[in-house]
Amino acid sequence: SGRVYSTGYNQFGQLGTGNTTTANNPQLTLGPGNTYSNPTIPVLDVQLCGSYKGDGSYPHSGIALLTNGNVWCVGYGGKGQMGNGASTGSNLNWVRVKINSTTFLSGITKIFTGGPDETTTMYALHSSGQLYAWGYNGYSNTGNGLTADIVYALPIPGLTDVVKFWAFGPSIFARKTDGRI
Repeated sequence: SGRVYSTGYNQFGQLGTGNTTTANNPQLTLGPGNTYSNPTIPVLDVQLCGSYKGDGSYPHSGIALLTNGNVWCVGYGGKGQMGNGASTGSNLNWVRVKINSTTFLSGITKIFTGGPDETTTMYALHSSGQLYAWGYNGYSNTGNGLTADIVYALPIPGLTDVVKFWAFGPSIFARKTDGRI
């Protein structure tokens, strides 16, 4: 149906219900029919990440690919994981990912999260074969040679003509159209 339901712990707003209240029953938070001011376009894929840090917090984030090729994120965004230009602690509703302050990321065919907690990097593959990344960049996960976190979806240099990719924590592998990894 293209609908996303969420339930459970909600410390960083990762359920997308506009608050940080734990949900004891499933809530329709994304896709057709949701009542949380979130997108009503059917959802194609959702990826989630998060774990316990040991300090009492659970920095969880989510990324969703809608059937129209747009990408939205929710939850912990302290390292730019929301891709909306901010490094805020949390987003209580789904926010649309941008490539700069005025242009939204679109034309995406696949999404993935790489990382377990606040060190998560978000990835998206464009229909042209260009791979994008944003979020935690402490190990230059976004391929730009720097270690500053990335708050907008940026193309990963050299990763064009990508047909498939895999993220393993702070590392990424990609297969190009010519078969090279």
